[in-house]
Parts: sequence; structure tokens; C-alpha cells
Amino acid sequence: MSIRLPDNHQFVSVLLLGAVLLTAACRSDGKLPAKASQEYNEVVRAFYIGLAALQVGDDVRADAKLAEVTKLVPPEPTGWANWGLLALRQRNFDAAAERLERARSLAPENDQIYYLLGLLESSRGPFRRGGDGAGAKPSKLIPKIFWQPTNSPKRSSGRDLRTAKPNTSN
Repeated sequence: MSIRLPDNHQFVSVLLLGAVLLTAACRSDGKLPAKASQEYNEVVRAFYIGLAALQVGDDVRADAKLAEVTKLVPPEPTGWANWGLLALRQRNFDAAAERLERARSLAPENDQIYYLLGLLESSRGPFRRGGDGAGAKPSKLIPKIFWQPTNSPKRSSGRDLRTAKPNTSN
């Protein structure tokens, strides 16, 4: 027997799982301040408060703390990825794209960031702003044959379909 969560709960669960995985998956490669420094303590404190706020849905605090992390240590991908995750959860797709792209540029080998970028693109839908076909009418994106009949619709038999009578000689 399995428990099925409503779609919005599944989405939030996936995002929170992503935050936890990003915490473990992003490595700083020496980009953090020295562990004994006050700056390091501030970064770690802000990061974990931001992560906890993200996990419990305190978006205002999460936003403030994760923004602080990215200001204190801009080359750290984990701060950018989790801040992007917050924007994605809030459906602020432009901010999410900027933040996740920054995280990707800092950690191009991190598959969790690519996963979040995929979630972002699927959440935006096919007619996102700034993408191919932005602002175009659907009839401009799909070949005309699907939108309007040809001038002389004929079957392969050569009969005009507009004036043909049904064949009742079966």
C-alpha cells in the first residue's frame, strides 16, 4: 500500500529533497573562509538558518539568509542553488533561473543543479518568456496544415471531399 501525496505536496517534497541533496553534493573546493574565522561562522550560521527556514516554509527568513550567504561567499554554489530552489518553489522563474545558472557555472559537474534546472524548465511550460516563440501565436508555431484546410482537399482517389457523397454501395 502506497501513500499518494497531492501534486503540490509532491512538488514541495521534491524541492526540499533537492535542498538536502544540494547541501551534501556541492563542495566548495576551498572557497569558504578559514574555519577558525568569524566570517566562516557567519556563513555557516546564515546557511543553516536559511536551509532550515526553507525546509519549514519560512520563505522570508530563507530568502534573507540565503541571500546573505551568496553575498558573504559568492563563489559557493550551494548558497546559489538553495536560493534558486526557494525562487523555484515560489514560482519566481526568472530569479530561479539566474540563481540556478550561477550555481551551475560554479559547479558544472553537479547533477543536482541540472535536475533543478530541469524542474525549472518543466515548470515554466512550453511558452515561457524569453524562449523560442515568445509572444508568438500558436498558429505561427505549428505548421499551417494543422490550422487551416488546403484549397482543394482531395482524397488519394482524387474525389473532392467538400462535394463528395458518402459511398453507400457496400
